Amino acid sequence: MLLANTHSNGHELELLIQPNRNLSWSETRLVFLFLGLCIAVVAVYFFTLGAWLVLPFAGLELLVIGGGLYFQSCHAHQQQVIRVDADSISISSAKEGGQPVYFSRAWSKLVHTRDPSGWYPSRLFIGSHGKFIEIGKCLIESERETLADNLRCTIEGA
Repeated sequence: MLLANTHSNGHELELLIQPNRNLSWSETRLVFLFLGLCIAVVAVYFFTLGAWLVLPFAGLELLVIGGGLYFQSCHAHQQQVIRVDADSISISSAKEGGQPVYFSRAWSKLVHTRDPSGWYPSRLFIGSHGKFIEIGKCLIESERETLADNLRCTIEGA
């Protein structure tokens, strides 16, 4: 998901890039509780029939499902913030601990690479002096094209 905020002069831009979130954290917990209840009912049923060995595997299944939901939820709440002002570009991401990386606007370059075979998604980099950062990795192709156009127009001042 791409959210843009353009300032009045048109040469300053603030972008928030984040993946599409299907579930909030509380909804993810409700899904886990529902799946856990279903697994527990089946495990208790088989336990009452004498198949006690089902219980450890049910616990293992709950652990795997909970871990998967947790890692998916953590990934869905990552975001990148790109700020373009009069003379600099700052990119902050949750992966780098929230510390922004600054580039000079005059020297920055936007590189949009595409796979010639069309099998893989394109990649968008911004940087200068040999240091580039990938941006918009979680976006779909049309959103990445829009991001590239917005950044190119803002950086070049066209």
